[in-house]
Amino acid sequence: MKIINKFSLFLIAFAVIFTSACDEEDGRTTFEGPFYVQYTGSSASVSEADTTTVIKVEVSNVGPTLNSDIIVNYTVEGDAEVGVDYEILRGGTPGQIVIPAGEHFGVIELRTINNDETDGNKSIDLTLTSANNGLEVGRGAIGTTYSLSISDDDCPFDITTFPGTYNVSWVQSSGWIWDAGENTGYVSNLTATSETNVFGTDNLLGATDGGQNDVQVVNLVVDVDAETVGIDNSNGPQEFYKNTSDLQRYAVGTGEGAVGTCGPTFSFSYDVLREDQATVAVSVTATYEKAN
Repeated sequence: MKIINKFSLFLIAFAVIFTSACDEEDGRTTFEGPFYVQYTGSSASVSEADTTTVIKVEVSNVGPTLNSDIIVNYTVEGDAEVGVDYEILRGGTPGQIVIPAGEHFGVIELRTINNDETDGNKSIDLTLTSANNGLEVGRGAIGTTYSLSISDDDCPFDITTFPGTYNVSWVQSSGWIWDAGENTGYVSNLTATSETNVFGTDNLLGATDGGQNDVQVVNLVVDVDAETVGIDNSNGPQEFYKNTSDLQRYAVGTGEGAVGTCGPTFSFSYDVLREDQATVAVSVTATYEKAN
């Protein structure tokens, strides 16, 4: 019986020591001194396209709560730029994280900013340097640095990949309603004509116009430098179709956003104007997705 009791006491003592050790290594737990602040995590990875993902960087006060705010200072290193590659949603000014009075944790929230440039992967290293209220920073090197990796979702722009067959859909956002064509499921064939005018002619709404005369072709162009797409109106408005009253409709297009750099996809907006009533128009956004 004595042997069993001694063994039981040994197990209890071991469990207490093991639990205490775990508590000291866990950035989200507290213990009795020395008191310091540290990150509760060490790293995160996100694509620049994940602009709805909020990255929470949390700092813990490993000690008793205080009656005043704890100001934790940190430095920023890496090639990611605030306002260009990411933004700070909340948590104080850049370079500081605040642990509010009476609380154990402070947090800053970051979110990526997407662009259409092939500018490579980016990174941020946030290193804790000091804190007020007599608190130390980290335990040695543990918990003092948080790293965020932002992967680029863009690819080098290769204009030669764009000619081909596309599935096209369009959304009407405003203006008068027409009955010409379908807004989904039609196919467009785009062919290269020059370096600055990659796309040839296109039927905006399909092969027929829902009982009217055939839909006329419209010339699409790509600005190689800006990597945008639009309708070529250099020779005047593009004829869209004629209805039974012989009133011509014209497509007047503007580039919207960038073409897909990781694949030949793009969208652009245009207005269709009535010849007899130039102030009456319908606004459309067409989306092209390559089928081959």
